[in-house]
Amino acid sequence: MNAPYYDHSQIDYTDGFNPLAVPAFGEQVNPYVYDVLSSEVWRELRSSNNIEQRVLVAPEAQYAVLGPLAVYDAVAPIRAGSWIFGISCSSSRAEGALIQVGMPNGLPVFPVKPNIKSMSGATPFYLPCPAGIPEAGDVRIRIENQANAANTVQVCVWAFERK
Repeated sequence: MNAPYYDHSQIDYTDGFNPLAVPAFGEQVNPYVYDVLSSEVWRELRSSNNIEQRVLVAPEAQYAVLGPLAVYDAVAPIRAGSWIFGISCSSSRAEGALIQVGMPNGLPVFPVKPNIKSMSGATPFYLPCPAGIPEAGDVRIRIENQANAANTVQVCVWAFERK
């Protein structure tokens, strides 16, 4: 593998989303995440001094169980000027669960409901362009269990919020 050389004195290791500072985000390891985090929009968000990361979690209990084919709705307040930039999920069943994240103005973050089974894991799925929140309100998170049995699920919506 021919990875490009970067002078380590030029890398900002205090930036947790810098694809050069985090080995798991490397161009050779995860090219999609590397491309997203290297985009101009992401560089501007990362370099801003007045934002902080926030994680909206649903359900809040770590081992919450949804019944067979059950639907779970949650709301989380968010400030105006925030940006939703990623989502991570977990499901104990192979069938997974469908999720929908709605912004305060009622528009969905995803045009279709993605299935958790394709996004399970510790690393968030990063949106190609962060979804801006123009007005304060509640982010709505809906989880629809697709399994015919109880399913332990959790969804984390990653956001940047003004300090």
